[in-house]
Amino acid sequence: TPGPVAAPGNGGNGGNNNQVKNGFFSKTWGDGSRYEGEWKDDMMTGRGYMVWADGRRYDGEWLENRCNGRGVLTYKDGRRYQGEYLQDKMHGRGVYVWAEGARYEGEYLEDKKNGRGVQTWPSGARYEGEYVDSMQTGYGLMTWADGRRYEGYWVNSKCTGFGVLAHKDGRRYEGEYVNDKMQGRGVYTWANGAKYDGEYKDNKKNGRGLHTWPDGSMYEG
Repeated sequence: TPGPVAAPGNGGNGGNNNQVKNGFFSKTWGDGSRYEGEWKDDMMTGRGYMVWADGRRYDGEWLENRCNGRGVLTYKDGRRYQGEYLQDKMHGRGVYVWAEGARYEGEYLEDKKNGRGVQTWPSGARYEGEYVDSMQTGYGLMTWADGRRYEGYWVNSKCTGFGVLAHKDGRRYEGEYVNDKMQGRGVYTWANGAKYDGEYKDNKKNGRGLHTWPDGSMYEG
Protein backbone atom coordinates (compact mmCIF):
# COMPACT_ATOMS: atom_id res chain seq x y z
CA THR A 1 0.00 0.00 0.00
CA PRO A 2 2.34 2.74 -1.19
CA GLY A 3 1.73 6.34 -0.23
CA PRO A 4 1.19 9.04 -2.73
CA VAL A 5 2.54 11.64 -3.40
CA ALA A 6 5.09 14.29 -3.60
CA ALA A 7 4.28 17.04 -6.05
CA PRO A 8 6.09 17.06 -9.42
CA GLY A 9 8.06 20.07 -8.23
CA ASN A 10 8.05 22.86 -5.69
CA GLY A 11 5.15 25.27 -5.66
CA GLY A 12 7.11 27.81 -7.64
CA ASN A 13 5.49 30.65 -9.51
CA GLY A 14 3.88 28.65 -12.31
CA GLY A 15 2.62 30.97 -14.95
CA ASN A 16 2.32 33.88 -12.58
CA ASN A 17 5.84 35.22 -13.10
CA ASN A 18 7.17 36.58 -9.84
CA GLN A 19 3.89 36.61 -7.94
CA VAL A 20 4.11 34.79 -4.61
CA LYS A 21 0.97 32.72 -4.25
CA ASN A 22 -1.27 33.29 -1.24
CA GLY A 23 -4.87 32.22 -1.49
CA PHE A 24 -6.54 30.06 -4.13
CA PHE A 25 -4.55 29.27 -7.28
CA SER A 26 -4.10 26.51 -9.82
CA LYS A 27 -0.87 25.28 -11.33
CA THR A 28 -0.14 22.88 -14.18
CA TRP A 29 3.23 21.17 -14.66
CA GLY A 30 4.89 20.20 -17.91
CA ASP A 31 3.94 16.53 -17.56
CA GLY A 32 0.25 17.42 -17.26
CA SER A 33 -0.01 17.17 -13.47
CA ARG A 34 -2.27 19.82 -12.01
CA TYR A 35 -2.97 21.29 -8.57
CA GLU A 36 -5.91 23.47 -7.70
CA GLY A 37 -6.39 24.80 -4.21
CA GLU A 38 -4.96 26.93 -1.45
CA TRP A 39 -1.44 28.31 -1.25
CA LYS A 40 0.52 30.07 1.45
CA ASP A 41 3.91 31.70 0.93
CA ASP A 42 4.13 30.11 -2.53
CA MET A 43 3.54 26.59 -1.21
CA MET A 44 0.52 24.31 -1.44
CA THR A 45 -0.96 24.71 2.04
CA GLY A 46 -4.59 24.30 3.01
CA ARG A 47 -7.20 22.39 1.02
CA GLY A 48 -6.68 21.40 -2.56
CA TYR A 49 -6.63 18.62 -5.08
CA MET A 50 -3.80 17.27 -7.20
CA VAL A 51 -4.08 15.16 -10.34
CA TRP A 52 -0.95 13.43 -11.63
CA ALA A 53 -0.17 12.43 -15.19
CA ASP A 54 -0.30 8.74 -14.18
CA GLY A 55 -3.95 9.06 -13.12
CA ARG A 56 -3.59 9.42 -9.36
CA ARG A 57 -5.73 12.04 -7.65
CA TYR A 58 -5.41 13.40 -4.12
CA ASP A 59 -8.09 15.61 -2.62
CA GLY A 60 -7.49 16.89 0.87
CA GLU A 61 -5.25 18.89 3.16
CA TRP A 62 -1.73 20.09 2.36
CA LEU A 63 1.12 21.63 4.30
CA GLU A 64 4.17 23.10 2.55
CA ASN A 65 3.72 21.09 -0.67
CA ARG A 66 3.02 17.81 1.13
CA CYS A 67 -0.15 15.87 1.83
CA ASN A 68 -0.70 16.54 5.50
CA GLY A 69 -3.92 16.04 7.43
CA ARG A 70 -6.98 14.25 6.05
CA GLY A 71 -7.36 13.35 2.42
CA VAL A 72 -8.46 10.88 -0.24
CA LEU A 73 -6.05 9.34 -2.75
CA THR A 74 -7.39 7.38 -5.72
CA TYR A 75 -5.40 5.40 -8.27
CA LYS A 76 -6.15 4.77 -11.92
CA ASP A 77 -6.42 1.02 -11.23
CA GLY A 78 -9.24 1.54 -8.73
CA ARG A 79 -7.36 1.51 -5.42
CA ARG A 80 -8.42 4.13 -2.90
CA TYR A 81 -7.15 5.39 0.46
CA GLN A 82 -9.11 7.71 2.71
CA GLY A 83 -7.59 8.84 5.96
CA GLU A 84 -4.79 10.70 7.63
CA TYR A 85 -1.46 11.80 6.16
CA LEU A 86 1.76 13.12 7.60
CA GLN A 87 4.38 14.53 5.23
CA ASP A 88 3.12 12.64 2.16
CA LYS A 89 2.73 9.33 4.01
CA MET A 90 -0.31 7.46 5.24
CA HIS A 91 -0.03 8.01 8.96
CA GLY A 92 -2.79 7.69 11.53
CA ARG A 93 -6.18 6.10 10.86
CA GLY A 94 -7.38 5.27 7.40
CA VAL A 95 -9.29 2.99 5.05
CA TYR A 96 -7.57 1.38 2.06
CA VAL A 97 -9.66 -0.39 -0.58
CA TRP A 98 -8.18 -2.49 -3.38
CA ALA A 99 -9.74 -2.76 -6.83
CA GLU A 100 -10.52 -6.46 -6.38
CA GLY A 101 -12.48 -5.73 -3.20
CA ALA A 102 -10.04 -6.29 -0.33
CA ARG A 103 -10.37 -3.67 2.39
CA TYR A 104 -8.28 -2.56 5.37
CA GLU A 105 -9.44 -0.18 8.08
CA GLY A 106 -7.08 0.71 10.87
CA GLU A 107 -3.86 2.38 11.87
CA TYR A 108 -0.93 3.38 9.67
CA LEU A 109 2.62 4.45 10.42
CA GLU A 110 4.72 5.87 7.57
CA ASP A 111 2.74 4.17 4.77
CA LYS A 112 2.54 0.78 6.53
CA LYS A 113 -0.15 -0.90 8.58
CA ASN A 114 0.99 -0.58 12.18
CA GLY A 115 -1.20 -1.00 15.23
CA ARG A 116 -4.72 -2.41 15.21
CA GLY A 117 -6.77 -2.96 12.11
CA VAL A 118 -9.38 -5.02 10.30
CA GLN A 119 -8.82 -6.50 6.86
CA THR A 120 -11.37 -8.32 4.74
CA TRP A 121 -10.85 -10.21 1.47
CA PRO A 122 -13.22 -11.00 -1.43
CA SER A 123 -12.92 -14.69 -0.48
CA GLY A 124 -14.79 -13.95 2.74
CA ALA A 125 -11.74 -14.16 5.01
CA ARG A 126 -11.45 -11.56 7.77
CA TYR A 127 -8.61 -10.61 10.13
CA GLU A 128 -8.94 -8.34 13.14
CA GLY A 129 -5.89 -7.67 15.25
CA GLU A 130 -2.41 -6.25 15.40
CA TYR A 131 -0.04 -5.31 12.58
CA VAL A 132 3.66 -4.49 12.36
CA ASP A 133 5.07 -3.16 9.07
CA SER A 134 1.95 -4.27 7.16
CA MET A 135 2.24 -7.86 8.44
CA GLN A 136 -0.16 -9.59 10.84
CA THR A 137 2.04 -9.62 13.93
CA GLY A 138 0.83 -9.77 17.51
CA TYR A 139 -2.58 -10.96 18.68
CA GLY A 140 -5.40 -11.39 16.21
CA LEU A 141 -8.51 -13.24 15.10
CA MET A 142 -8.83 -14.70 11.60
CA THR A 143 -11.96 -16.25 10.16
CA TRP A 144 -12.30 -18.01 6.80
CA ALA A 145 -15.27 -18.55 4.53
CA ASP A 146 -15.11 -22.31 5.14
CA GLY A 147 -15.89 -21.77 8.83
CA ARG A 148 -12.40 -22.04 10.31
CA ARG A 149 -11.53 -19.63 13.09
CA TYR A 150 -8.06 -18.95 14.53
CA GLU A 151 -7.49 -16.73 17.53
CA GLY A 152 -4.01 -16.26 18.88
CA TYR A 153 -0.57 -14.95 18.06
CA TRP A 154 0.93 -14.11 14.68
CA VAL A 155 4.39 -13.30 13.32
CA ASN A 156 4.83 -12.02 9.75
CA SER A 157 1.26 -12.97 8.83
CA LYS A 158 1.67 -16.59 10.00
CA CYS A 159 0.24 -18.30 13.08
CA THR A 160 3.20 -18.42 15.45
CA GLY A 161 2.93 -18.77 19.21
CA PHE A 162 -0.10 -19.89 21.20
CA GLY A 163 -3.44 -20.07 19.44
CA VAL A 164 -6.78 -21.83 19.08
CA LEU A 165 -8.03 -23.12 15.73
CA ALA A 166 -11.65 -24.25 15.50
CA HIS A 167 -13.18 -26.00 12.49
CA LYS A 168 -16.78 -25.85 11.36
CA ASP A 169 -17.18 -29.61 11.89
CA GLY A 170 -16.30 -29.33 15.59
CA ARG A 171 -12.59 -30.17 15.53
CA ARG A 172 -10.42 -27.92 17.67
CA TYR A 173 -6.71 -27.45 18.32
CA GLU A 174 -5.40 -25.42 21.22
CA GLY A 175 -1.66 -25.07 21.51
CA GLU A 176 1.55 -23.87 19.95
CA TYR A 177 2.19 -22.91 16.33
CA VAL A 178 5.27 -22.14 14.25
CA ASN A 179 4.84 -20.70 10.73
CA ASP A 180 1.21 -21.81 10.38
CA LYS A 181 1.93 -25.35 11.60
CA MET A 182 1.06 -27.10 14.85
CA GLN A 183 4.41 -27.36 16.55
CA GLY A 184 5.16 -27.76 20.23
CA ARG A 185 2.62 -28.75 22.82
CA GLY A 186 -1.08 -28.81 22.07
CA VAL A 187 -4.48 -30.41 22.57
CA TYR A 188 -6.46 -31.63 19.56
CA THR A 189 -10.11 -32.52 20.07
CA TRP A 190 -12.25 -34.27 17.47
CA ALA A 191 -15.98 -33.76 17.02
CA ASN A 192 -16.71 -37.25 18.40
CA GLY A 193 -14.94 -36.42 21.66
CA ALA A 194 -11.59 -38.11 21.00
CA LYS A 195 -8.66 -36.08 22.26
CA TYR A 196 -4.89 -35.97 21.93
CA ASP A 197 -2.79 -34.01 24.43
CA GLY A 198 0.87 -33.97 23.60
CA GLU A 199 3.65 -32.88 21.29
CA TYR A 200 3.45 -31.85 17.65
CA LYS A 201 5.92 -31.19 14.86
CA ASP A 202 5.03 -29.96 11.35
CA ASN A 203 1.31 -30.56 11.96
CA LYS A 204 1.89 -34.17 13.08
CA LYS A 205 1.92 -35.86 16.47
CA ASN A 206 5.57 -36.18 17.37
CA GLY A 207 6.94 -37.13 20.75
CA ARG A 208 5.01 -38.04 23.88
CA GLY A 209 1.29 -37.64 24.25
CA LEU A 210 -1.94 -38.94 25.73
CA HIS A 211 -4.72 -40.09 23.43
CA THR A 212 -8.22 -40.67 24.81
CA TRP A 213 -11.28 -42.02 23.00
CA PRO A 214 -15.01 -41.44 23.55
CA ASP A 215 -15.40 -44.87 25.18
CA GLY A 216 -12.91 -43.87 27.87
CA SER A 217 -9.97 -45.92 26.63
CA MET A 218 -6.58 -44.22 26.76
CA TYR A 219 -3.11 -44.58 25.34
CA GLU A 220 -0.03 -42.77 26.58
CA GLY A 221 3.29 -42.97 24.85
